[in-house]
Amino acid sequence: LFFSPDKQAFGGWWFLGFFGIVFVLVAFAVIFYRIKQQDSVQRDEALSVYRKFVKSFHRKYWYWEFVLFARRFCIAFFTAVQYVAGHYSNIVFIVMMIVFLVLQIHFKPFVYARVNIVELLCLLLLIVAFISATYISTSHDGGVYVSAILSICILWPFLAILWQIHHVIVYRKRVQTMSNASIASQGRSGNTEPNPFEQDIGRLILRAPESFKETLRRASMQPGEHNNTNDGDLRNSGKEVDMDDINELELQTV
Repeated sequence: LFFSPDKQAFGGWWFLGFFGIVFVLVAFAVIFYRIKQQDSVQRDEALSVYRKFVKSFHRKYWYWEFVLFARRFCIAFFTAVQYVAGHYSNIVFIVMMIVFLVLQIHFKPFVYARVNIVELLCLLLLIVAFISATYISTSHDGGVYVSAILSICILWPFLAILWQIHHVIVYRKRVQTMSNASIASQGRSGNTEPNPFEQDIGRLILRAPESFKETLRRASMQPGEHNNTNDGDLRNSGKEVDMDDINELELQTV
């Protein structure tokens, strides 16, 4: 919008785009300040309007949504300025993306391990695709290499997502089968012994990584309640465990 060669600067659309960007930046700055004023318990409360910005990350990395916003803004900015700055902007862009890649590898900010892996994979493929499209010659055999690399970069994440969807569907069926068999068994015997399905879920919780246990505790907390539960409380509290939580637990423990 700012640097397109067929658009004149300081026109109506230019000012509309400029003030739109300023508005978005100010809005995110205000949200960041409001979240920073809260403590960890307030951020995780179910009724908090800002919980959607922090629930995907570890508590100490509550600000990572704004790191992602900064990365997306930089990608959009360099996509525009490359028409003016040329070769040098491409080098700066690659260095910037490598910095974000290193930050992701070092901090692993997402609660779920598989999300960290997907984020890392997408960043790596973005860098490879950009370097291939920018610096490999498209003449003769070079065009074949570029097409092959870009095809891999596009298809690989889709294949990974399809595999995860298949894994979740299969596990949902397993959980449903276990639950139905347990209910039918108790209905025939009329005993009051512990539900085998609940025992299996309890064993899964014991095996779960600490990040998942923390997620279950946060999901079961009431507004104003402190996170002081233990593994036994999670199994015996009587609160329902969401099916999506069970799916994520299986993905982290298999």
